[in-house]
Amino acid sequence: MKLIGEAEVKNMKKSNLFYRIILIVLVMTNIGTIIYGSWRELQWRYEMIGEAAYAGSLQAKVDYDHGQLKVFELVCDDKNHFSGKKDQFSGKKDGQFEVWYKNYYSFLGWPHKYGEGLFVKAYNASMQNQYKCSQKNEQKKTQDVNLGPSDKLE
Repeated sequence: MKLIGEAEVKNMKKSNLFYRIILIVLVMTNIGTIIYGSWRELQWRYEMIGEAAYAGSLQAKVDYDHGQLKVFELVCDDKNHFSGKKDQFSGKKDGQFEVWYKNYYSFLGWPHKYGEGLFVKAYNASMQNQYKCSQKNEQKKTQDVNLGPSDKLE
């Protein structure tokens, strides 16, 4: 059995220290990359939420002002074999609202589905809110018409 000398032990400690430093640098780089990637993903999600909510509520206002009462249902384009990018009427009604298909494309991945889903939620919420507000205003107007001028003063 051969004994290891002091010089060889010092060399082994130096090489171990070198590998430890390399390992620490690699681990810190990986942690930094993960943190940066998570931060960027969080940024685009919040940006997408704002943009989709704005686009959905604005489109609902435009459609409502043109007399179209509709809500969207999110469906995969591959499943329904739509041609083109147009939304299509489903043939169903939900109360006063027509149900339309808002299609997303599965080959574009989950960010596309997520964004279209946010648009649908914002659109439907805005359309239903505008309809409820107009119904309340109509009821208030009919109550005001039914009341005489002397009834309002009391």
